[in-house]
Amino acid sequence: MSYKSFILAFFFTLFYQCGSLKMEELKAERIVTLPLGDSLQFIDAPLVNKSYANLPLQIPVLINRLYIPDYKNSLVKVFNRSGALQYVIGTPDRGVDKKVKVLYHKFSSIGSIAITNDENLYVQTLLSSKEVKQQVKQELFRKKSGEFQISQIDIAPSYILQINKKGDIESIIGFEGANTRPFRYIENLYVSQQQRLFVYHRYAARMLLSYYEKGVLKGTINEAEL
Repeated sequence: MSYKSFILAFFFTLFYQCGSLKMEELKAERIVTLPLGDSLQFIDAPLVNKSYANLPLQIPVLINRLYIPDYKNSLVKVFNRSGALQYVIGTPDRGVDKKVKVLYHKFSSIGSIAITNDENLYVQTLLSSKEVKQQVKQELFRKKSGEFQISQIDIAPSYILQINKKGDIESIIGFEGANTRPFRYIENLYVSQQQRLFVYHRYAARMLLSYYEKGVLKGTINEAEL
């Protein structure tokens, strides 16, 4: 076979394989239905300006459990696939059903959360007074739909708590690892398949992606380098 014939045969085979690939259409699938309400066993999502407030943008799911942050009450609620509340992490300010387990922690205010396969929960906890926290929440809830604001909102620094499945704090993670200075601003938390914690955060007007193993900072990627 000549060189040109080989090239033509190669491209014909490549185009044939690409043309034979099947595209799978992904469809939305309902995982669970959770009731809304102001009781502890419900999702506390008040209707503000025709939109539901106090709802997360993403919900960590591990096997048959859903971990839902309640920013308004500084709680993490864990539901099963049947929509029943299994346990609560935090300090509820209302009556708790005896059937519901509570892992007591005093969070000032919580942000993003992430869960590993071995049920290590990472919770962003903000270092702010109750008065400042309440004021920021009220201002957010009072905004009209579609309102645009260019003024800067002061954001409190925060740490990340690593909580094991027994409810014990394994480590308090700061910008440079466990027991170091806090993060200035955290955009989100992620957990990789290798159980590494990835934190997308801001430092000195730059967005960084830092990753940690067992509370130890392993590396940082500057957004400009991506």
